[in-house]
Amino acid sequence: MSKIDNFNKEGESKEIIIMGEIKIEKGNLTQRIINSYENVNKEEPDQLWEFEDIKPIENEEEIKNCEIFINDNRIEFNYDYNFKKEGNYKIKYKFKKLMISTNFLFYGCNSLRSLDLSNFNTQNVISMGHMFQYCYSLISLDLSNINTQNVTNMTEMFWGCESLTSIDLLNFDTENVNNFGNMFRDCSSLISLDLSNFNTENAIVMGNMFDGCNSLLFLDLSSFNTQHVSQMDYMFNNCKLLKSLDLSSFKTQNVTNMRNMFSDCSSLISLNLSNFNTQNVIDMGFMFNNCSSLISLDLSNFNTQKAYDMGNMFSGCNSLLSLDLSNFNTQKVNYMDNMFNGCNSLISLDLSNFNTQNVEDMRNMFDYCNSLIFKYFKNYH
Repeated sequence: MSKIDNFNKEGESKEIIIMGEIKIEKGNLTQRIINSYENVNKEEPDQLWEFEDIKPIENEEEIKNCEIFINDNRIEFNYDYNFKKEGNYKIKYKFKKLMISTNFLFYGCNSLRSLDLSNFNTQNVISMGHMFQYCYSLISLDLSNINTQNVTNMTEMFWGCESLTSIDLLNFDTENVNNFGNMFRDCSSLISLDLSNFNTENAIVMGNMFDGCNSLLFLDLSSFNTQHVSQMDYMFNNCKLLKSLDLSSFKTQNVTNMRNMFSDCSSLISLNLSNFNTQNVIDMGFMFNNCSSLISLDLSNFNTQKAYDMGNMFSGCNSLLSLDLSNFNTQKVNYMDNMFNGCNSLISLDLSNFNTQNVEDMRNMFDYCNSLIFKYFKNYH
């Protein structure tokens, strides 16, 4: 398998420096301080792995390119470092040549407390996937001068940065990015996120983009262009504190997967999806699962002609008073299990247009629908 060449063929550049701080706890003296930024030696370098599966690949060019200093003392290059005692340490990374990939650069460096990339030249970088993934302790991240104009991949870039309360991305140029999947996943302390400058015209993947951002109070996506996006599964999953979400600018004609898109958005009161074009969506399972504060839901324009999974679609929507599904085409649906489970405020439900001839699983479809006094099927099997 050929490797990405991370270095500028024209030779050395001026100093490219990242400054940081690392906190070492007693009993955990050996810590990852940098990760291999070559592509991981896997057949599918962007698939999801468990933390322990990502091992730095010792690379001679990387070792020659990067010098590391602890408290201003240069150390022998290593991906892991054995600190002598607990405490706070300054750390400096000095790169001799420009890179075209920063994939996994700080992956799993979970003792890093701060990173300042204001002097880090990324003008040649085309991929930043997993760059800060699992930097659990990171509370400060300066990306104010980072150059992303050539970047196409930002998948999982901040996944698991659970201590960050804010990230300033106003200088990010995302015009060429096609993969935003899992970008902010499990950034569970993020309170606000300004993406007003994001250009998403070339985006294809947005699955899990904000999954687990359960402290976010507001999210303005009015600038998002989603015309080419095919994956929106788990996009807002577990955004528990979002009370409103304006997706009126979303174009969804190419989306095939909306599974768990809004699941566990338990503070959402209303959601207007009248602009959604769902003609190509095949998976709607768990789409609104546990949206327990949702009082109204406009699905009047939903085209479900290709959908095969509606299992748990509205389960746990226990504040919904009404639901108009008169336009639903269910002829290809295989799964309706738990579809309305726990919708205990629904009084009536007209499913006269539902065709269930291909449904394989309808278990618990109306469980705990305690207020429901009328439901009607056509072609019930």
